Amino acid sequence: MSWHLSPTSAKDYIGQRHSGSTVASIESHLPTCGECRRLIADVTTAANEPLLDQVWQRVTIALDDVTRPWSERALTRVGLSPETARLLGATSRARLSFLLAMLLTVGIAIVAAHGGRDAEFGAFLSVAALGPLVATALAFGRRVDPAHALVTTTPTSVWRIVLLRTAASLIPAVAITGLASLIVRERGWVAVAWLLPGIAMAVVSLALSIWVPIEHAALGLATAWIAAPVVALRPAGELIDTTAGLGQLVAIGAATLAALVITYSRSTLDFRET
Repeated sequence: MSWHLSPTSAKDYIGQRHSGSTVASIESHLPTCGECRRLIADVTTAANEPLLDQVWQRVTIALDDVTRPWSERALTRVGLSPETARLLGATSRARLSFLLAMLLTVGIAIVAAHGGRDAEFGAFLSVAALGPLVATALAFGRRVDPAHALVTTTPTSVWRIVLLRTAASLIPAVAITGLASLIVRERGWVAVAWLLPGIAMAVVSLALSIWVPIEHAALGLATAWIAAPVVALRPAGELIDTTAGLGQLVAIGAATLAALVITYSRSTLDFRET
């Protein structure tokens, strides 16, 4: 075969419209003719372009048509950017452990309200203070955060993520735990004595996460908080007075120191991966 394929013949060959003898002649010619092989390749690419365009259009539609959680939609309606809403939406999704912690707080508040004794009320203060700590750990923990890989690779200031996620985790936790405080409101302002220690432990856990995983920091702080009354072996009434008095000053000092540590480290803040 001394002639070369024309564009029309190449299209007919790709479209399988030639007779058997013509196909045999073309296929015997192609191994020895680079020009015709290039023509076949060009024709094949041109023939597949509409199909590739359709495939990419479907991919684009599928990606753009992803249903966002209601939390993200609500955040964008109040003026937040889609990127910020995604960061906060992933943080604020209800997690089983967080819900269990909040339910436990409400349950102990009900027991304390009906029991009326210092022991039950002291237990409420202890558990209520853990709400912000649990929420903060869930907002940043590598093993519990559904968007951890996204957050650690996104071209966004870690300091900004800290502020956004801390607000998104603390505000709901404080609000829900605050509602539980209404159940024991006859105790007066002491019913919210958990607030400062709870926020302080959350901020301290963030500061400690500069050096250790935040899950470990939160677990250590929670263990120390629960174990302190047991080790002290003091009457429940004295422990309540301590929480409402000196404990408030200690909480303010710890939160201030932790905030200064976080602020000082803002340029190099990097929550550990392991």
